[in-house]
Amino acid sequence: MAAVAAEGWGDVDVAAAPARCGRPPLSWDELCPLVPKDCTQMVILGRVCLSWLGPPPAGWPPVKVIRHAECFHLVAEAALVAEAIARGAYLITPGWLDDWRGHIHRMGFDENGAAGFFQDFARELLLLDTGAGIDTPRKFAEFANAIGVPARRLTVGIDHVRLTLAPLVAKWRMGEDLT
Repeated sequence: MAAVAAEGWGDVDVAAAPARCGRPPLSWDELCPLVPKDCTQMVILGRVCLSWLGPPPAGWPPVKVIRHAECFHLVAEAALVAEAIARGAYLITPGWLDDWRGHIHRMGFDENGAAGFFQDFARELLLLDTGAGIDTPRKFAEFANAIGVPARRLTVGIDHVRLTLAPLVAKWRMGEDLT
C-alpha cells in the first residue's frame, strides 16, 4: 500500500480483502491466506464486511478490528463523505470498481436495470480514487457509461490512511497490545 511505502514502514504488511459491501461477509478462513507467517499483531479495518466477524480462531496473533461508520472513511474524511452523500453522490472506490458488474448483479440488476436504478437516486458517481488501481480510469468510464449518470473523480486516500495507521504502528513498535 502506498501509505505504508510513503512512511517507510518496511516491517508493516498490508493486505486488501475484496470490496463487496458485506455480501457475503468476510470470514476468518478467507482472511487466513492474507496473514504473514511472522505476524505478531494485526488490525482489520472495514465496515459492514466485518459485521459478522466473530472472535479470531485459536492460534491467530492478537487482532484489533476497527469498524468505521462508513467504509469510505478508510480513504476520506468523514465530513467529505457526508457532504458527498448529502449532495446525492454515489461513492465508489477502485476496489469496488474491480467487480462493478458483480456488485450490480448482487444488487439484483443487469446493466440496463442498474442504469435506471442509479439514475433514479444518484445525482453523480464520485470515485474516491486512492490510486491503488492500475485500470481504474478505464473501469470508471465503463461503469459511468453503462449507468448514464454524471461522473467525477476525487483523488483521496494516502494521507488519510497514513493518519489512520500512524498511531497504530507507533503503539505496535512500542510493544503495546493493539487489541
